[in-house]
This record gives sequence, C-alpha cells and structure tokens, in this order.
Amino acid sequence: PYGLDVGARLADLAEAGFTTDEPELIDWTLSLDPSAVRRLYATYSNVTALPEDERERLLGGLEKVAETEFEGVVTRNMTTSVYTGRRE
Repeated sequence: PYGLDVGARLADLAEAGFTTDEPELIDWTLSLDPSAVRRLYATYSNVTALPEDERERLLGGLEKVAETEFEGVVTRNMTTSVYTGRRE
C-alpha cells in the first residue's frame, strides 16, 4: 500500500526537492511451487526470529498448504512501483 499511494509518494519527493517523472506501476504475477513458498517465507524476519522448531513447523505447514490447498502452485498478483526524479 505504501508504494501504491502515488499522491503521497510524489508529495514526499517534491518535499525533498525532487522534480518527478510520471510514476510507473508494473503489474506482474508471481507463481511459487511449495518449496519456493517455503524458501520465500523462510526469509521473513518474523519467521527467522522464531525458535527453530516453531519455524520448521510453520514452514512445513505453509509448504503443505501450498501443495494441498493450492494444487502445487501459489499465484500472487504483484505491483512494483517505480518513482524517478531529479533535483533541479
């Protein structure tokens, strides 16, 4: 939501002294197999902070949900926000 709030981000850049170009919002799809789901969530700070046994139980559960509830492919719609500008 932060990066998608175009008005607020352009205002932040203007306040910092930048002249901005038109922002670009790039929509794309991320598809993950169960092991990729596990690897992705294993990088999240709230997951890495867990005790090892709890972390492994959570990651195993996520991998199982991806396999059984999502038929082996978790698809997420993503948007990347690109803001460019220059100081005058």
